[in-house]
Amino acid sequence: MFRHLVACIALAAPIAVAQAQVENSSVQAPGEWVLEIAPNGCLVHAATPTGTTVSVWGRAGEDSLRFLVQNPTWNSLQDGGKYDLQVGFDGKSQFPLEAVARQNLDQDGPGLTFAVSPAAEKEGVNFLDSFAAADGMHISQDGKRLETMALKDNRTAMGALAKCLSMVYQSMANAAAAQTPDGSAAGVVEVSADATPL
Repeated sequence: MFRHLVACIALAAPIAVAQAQVENSSVQAPGEWVLEIAPNGCLVHAATPTGTTVSVWGRAGEDSLRFLVQNPTWNSLQDGGKYDLQVGFDGKSQFPLEAVARQNLDQDGPGLTFAVSPAAEKEGVNFLDSFAAADGMHISQDGKRLETMALKDNRTAMGALAKCLSMVYQSMANAAAAQTPDGSAAGVVEVSADATPL
């Protein structure tokens, strides 16, 4: 589903990652998270019953995670435009975030992307902790609700993402340590992007 997005993420330096082969499910139920692995990053995504797709990804060694919320009906978004959003969970704290609109991404439609630091807090409430504990995510702009999404098993998805990023980071460190004097990688195993239902 997001293979070309993962491929874009993977354009940095190729690294070694060994991964057990997992049977890939061709059908994803609404709200179910799927983990995808690229050579230098990981992505989890879920489609909601209303047709909105939420993706969270990171690359090993980066300070922030990226969120992408897509909906096929959001054709009025200006590609590259900046939008001030408020993102909340289960009717609790609203986190102010700046998002960038993207058109022509894939079959899931246009979307809004924003970065979130693991330390991002508002009034002592952590964004990622709130997301992990929530059953719903609400996005508003200028006081108007853009989207309300029912999500489940966020904590499982975020745990899988963290474990995957740790594995990729360790593989990058191992690959760097395995460099030969001429700069080529010694014994590096490349991995293709795979999707794993969580």
